[in-house]
Amino acid sequence: MKKFENKEGMIVIKDYDTASEVLKSSNFIVPDLLDFVDRLIEASGRDLSMLRLFIHSSPFFLEGKRHASLRKIGANFLSPENYELWSTFFQSQIDSILDNLQKHHEFDLVKDIGIPVFTELFRPYLGVYPIDEKEFDKKATVLQKLIEPMLSINKLQQVNNDLSELMLNLSLETSDKTTSSSLLEQLMSGDFELTLDEKKAFLIVLYAATAPLAQTIVNILVRAYEDQINTEELLKNIDKYILESAAPVYIHRIALEDIVINKTSISKGNTVLIEIASAFKETKNFAFGSGKHFCLGAFISQKLICEIVPKFIRKYPNLQILSKQKDETNHIAHAYSSVRVKQN
Repeated sequence: MKKFENKEGMIVIKDYDTASEVLKSSNFIVPDLLDFVDRLIEASGRDLSMLRLFIHSSPFFLEGKRHASLRKIGANFLSPENYELWSTFFQSQIDSILDNLQKHHEFDLVKDIGIPVFTELFRPYLGVYPIDEKEFDKKATVLQKLIEPMLSINKLQQVNNDLSELMLNLSLETSDKTTSSSLLEQLMSGDFELTLDEKKAFLIVLYAATAPLAQTIVNILVRAYEDQINTEELLKNIDKYILESAAPVYIHRIALEDIVINKTSISKGNTVLIEIASAFKETKNFAFGSGKHFCLGAFISQKLICEIVPKFIRKYPNLQILSKQKDETNHIAHAYSSVRVKQN
């Protein structure tokens, strides 16, 4: 995770007070990927139109009215009220996922816990039903790469190609189920100022955004078993364990003007990376961001973490970690590619 340390034009902030001032200041914005991609298209002649569509349809990469409008759509769907409509479904699915592991003496926390967060919880919740599920899920996390600074034109071209395949792979057929309306159903029936392609892109963006939740759940489980944390201690200090195990490494901002904050000199155009795990103060932290870019899924993430992790530990109190492999290709998230465990 030291890839961006001491890089020219990049400032890494590790203390809460400085980070807080940055996030409150109007002198900083999220990276303007739309402008960056437009300039790349003009300069290179490359076709990055699908990448542009996704950036324009994502509340994570925008500022202003468009950002506020997309956040409003997402916030309504990811609200505590909507979660309650789905809580029985989530609980039954979680119980099923955990029960299915009983027949295995050994299993993998990434494959058997992290991936089902995508496929068995959020696929029905969001209404993401691909034609080819395996291929879709493999490419969905490509959106996580967009948060990483300094991506080359060739990497962005590959992201564009992957996004095109995701759009073609997404089915608009809703499943026949008894649960409440999925995001897809609400988008298709609601009066939103979005084109069909923008609705599809917005849906895929939110599906891909569950990756940090799945990664964080695995990270907390690894920490719990290595440090022998019981469920009571975990729930009592859940904010602390979420912070210490949070998958996202940084919050990114770009400086609009030269500025000095708490003796840290920041020049116009500098990329500011707030190191989430280090920038905390007592009970205050940025595990879910801050301000108008506070994580849309913070509530549902916390609820599912508190639902999945304690149930898992109670059901499998004596697991032994056999091996663990960090995902070395992921520079913006603390993530494992594999965590093999066995039941004692």
